[in-house]
Amino acid sequence: MKSNHIFSNILLYVCMTAIFGMGGCKDPIYPEIDKPDPTRSGTNDIVSFHIDISQFPEYAEGDAANVVIVPETDSIYIEVPWYASIIMAPEITVSPNATIAPISGSVRDFSQGSVIYTVRANNGDKKEWKVYVKWLDEPEPPLSDDPLRPLEETDKYKIHLIPVYSNAYTSGTNVTLSSSNGITWTTAGATGVGSIYFNVRYHGELQLALRGRAGNTTGNTLRVKIYINEEQYVENGEPYDHTYLYKKTSQTTDTLTIHRIHLPEVPQGHAGHTVRIDLSVEGTRNGSYYFRFPELWVSGWATRGTGGKDLTGLNWVPSTNASFGRRGPSVHIRPDKPAGNMEYFYSEVFIPEGQDKLGSYFMCNGFGEGYAGIQVNSATERRVLFSVWSAYTTDDPVAMGKYAPRLVRVNNDPAFRNTITYTKFGGEGSGGQSYMIYPWVAGKTYKMLTRVRPHPQPEKFPNSSLYKTWFHDGEKWIFIAEWRRIELDAADNNGVAPTTKWYTGAHHFLENFTVNEGNKTRYGTWNNDWYVGADGEWYETADYTFTNDATASAGDRVDYAGGILPAGDPQAGAVFLKMGGYFTDNVPAQTRFVKPLRNDRPIIDFATLNAMGTDNPAVDSSVDADEQYEE
Repeated sequence: MKSNHIFSNILLYVCMTAIFGMGGCKDPIYPEIDKPDPTRSGTNDIVSFHIDISQFPEYAEGDAANVVIVPETDSIYIEVPWYASIIMAPEITVSPNATIAPISGSVRDFSQGSVIYTVRANNGDKKEWKVYVKWLDEPEPPLSDDPLRPLEETDKYKIHLIPVYSNAYTSGTNVTLSSSNGITWTTAGATGVGSIYFNVRYHGELQLALRGRAGNTTGNTLRVKIYINEEQYVENGEPYDHTYLYKKTSQTTDTLTIHRIHLPEVPQGHAGHTVRIDLSVEGTRNGSYYFRFPELWVSGWATRGTGGKDLTGLNWVPSTNASFGRRGPSVHIRPDKPAGNMEYFYSEVFIPEGQDKLGSYFMCNGFGEGYAGIQVNSATERRVLFSVWSAYTTDDPVAMGKYAPRLVRVNNDPAFRNTITYTKFGGEGSGGQSYMIYPWVAGKTYKMLTRVRPHPQPEKFPNSSLYKTWFHDGEKWIFIAEWRRIELDAADNNGVAPTTKWYTGAHHFLENFTVNEGNKTRYGTWNNDWYVGADGEWYETADYTFTNDATASAGDRVDYAGGILPAGDPQAGAVFLKMGGYFTDNVPAQTRFVKPLRNDRPIIDFATLNAMGTDNPAVDSSVDADEQYEE
């Protein structure tokens, strides 16, 4: 057996605890051999490792625990049948005259990753061996050939209710989506499609049923197509495409069982399969509407788990998280900050053609108190956005009071001034917002520069920091805005004295802010990131951490990824972020990456950039009065 097959899906955490009174893995005392003696043997290997699986009631002739000992890494990799307990007492043979702790035959819990055994040679030399156990998948039980049998529950899997509204999207005409009725076709001759998405962690039979209501007891015709990982499911050599006559009964809701499907083995490196169910209507409408489907019911071997919303078996968005869940996960990647006070952050962003979907926000220069980046706001409008949050936590911009960010400097270039808006925002926190309507395009590199520092006149502007951003369109720098943020004074912050800011928390993120567009994948790359310290030193970033938001961490969706693009990619060495569209080849949160340095330091005339714009209210009334300052 190839060892790389055994290595897959092995947990990485180390279990140092034995159970049933055996204590931890603390080394025992060996009075006779603790003192090194070169005249004795120094061999401290594990020669054999045997687990008796015949003790389990599900044991069948020929079943075995497959053991691979790798002396080069002091590791042992074991595959056991699905029915083996996590509590086992292996029989272990070690080198002649060596001893092992815990001793052979000791009861151990192998469920928590690597289990440590310490082998001491006859001369006192010791070696720690790591043992990894993987449980093979349980074979699918024999099933009925009836493709339309009612949904069922067993001790291995339960029936799961997936709310349609928070997991569906519509396209075409005369189809609607609502929290109460789910997908609904009302108008005669409706041609729209409702698509329900969810992820399934395992392979095997998937049982499906819709719960809803037909418009009339004579029934209407529903057409169902199913896609697995965006490929139409093939059933008996034909693409899955079934029609069902669905009739209204005296019940409040009726259940329509859909033909069962069988999911193949999950591809390596994927978190499961993406299932998409496309629903449409056919023929003449009977009654006041065709159908309304607020619920999808799912069961079968592919959903095996403990019942409820089992995050190891299925991923779907609950109705309580419909707004954020239907958008898809937000993803972030953060470069480590150099030691000392940082004042500027510079980045370059590239959006490949076709990835600039409606609702996309490619955030380039994040900081601890706000962000700057580019957005797709509508089919005809795109923006360059720069926002600074208030230190006072509120979603109501009026409630910011004295902590509302002040507009210090604005763009007064006639070529751009009419395209830039300066305002206050609320809803997701509150603060000062500036944005420029600008027709940026995919397939072109843009640059951003943001400055953060404590106010240089603290006597006149106490507890204040300044925030400034520029956007480079490929030919020239365009000044966006400068804001002053006022930190909470001690009286409003539980007695904690205010601290002014330098540039902290630089990061990139990618999100979709349009609820109805979460079934589309977005992808962007960032390259040539640099910090500039308060002392004028430049620092190219290399070490990054990938993170995501609660929509991903809660297990609602798995379509999130980020990292460094490999050699051979047109953007090799760049940071990338990807989200939305229900893909399954995701990247775990908190994954660390190292980016190759480009050594391509940008040439920037800071004095010229900082002189851009005006801080005179008489020149531009958007500037807050009395905000002029001296360096």
